Amino acid sequence: MFRPVKREKQSLSPEEIKALLKRNTWGVLSLYGKEGYPYGVPVNYTYVDGAIVFHSAKSGHKWEAIEANEKASFTVVDASDIVEEEYTTAYGSVIAFGSVERLEGEARLCAFQQMTDALAPHVSREVNEKTVNHCDGADVFRLVVHHLSGKAGRLTPRP
Repeated sequence: MFRPVKREKQSLSPEEIKALLKRNTWGVLSLYGKEGYPYGVPVNYTYVDGAIVFHSAKSGHKWEAIEANEKASFTVVDASDIVEEEYTTAYGSVIAFGSVERLEGEARLCAFQQMTDALAPHVSREVNEKTVNHCDGADVFRLVVHHLSGKAGRLTPRP
C-alpha cells in the first residue's frame, strides 16, 4: 500500500527519521478537505511515543476535515539549503501516513502537556501545567502513524 522511497540511497534510517521528527516543531498536515480539495495546513507538533501530537481550535477547516476523514499525511522538512553550483538542494524530510484521533480526558491533558514542554522548554513546568489545565478552547489530536519514510538529498564528496 505504501510506496518505498524512489531513490533508495537517499532513504533515512528509522533512527534518522526519529531524530528528525524529534528536533523539529512544525510540519504540514495534509487532509482531505470537506469540499473535495486537498487541505495542507502548517501545525506545531511534538513527536511522542511514535505518534505526532498537535492541537487545533474546536472548529474550523482543519477540525471539520479531521472529523470527515481521519486519514492524513504529515510532512516535516528539516533543512533545505540551495547548492547553487550543483543546481540542487541539500535537505532532509520525513512523511508520515496515518489516522488522526481526537484525545480526551487524561490522554488529552498528558499529550497537551508533552506538547507545551516540547514547544516551550524554557517556560517553567508549573506555568505550562497551568496553561494546559485552563485551556478549554483547544482540541488535542494524535496522528497514529501507519507508515513513515524519510529522505535526504546528500551531496557527493568533492575530489
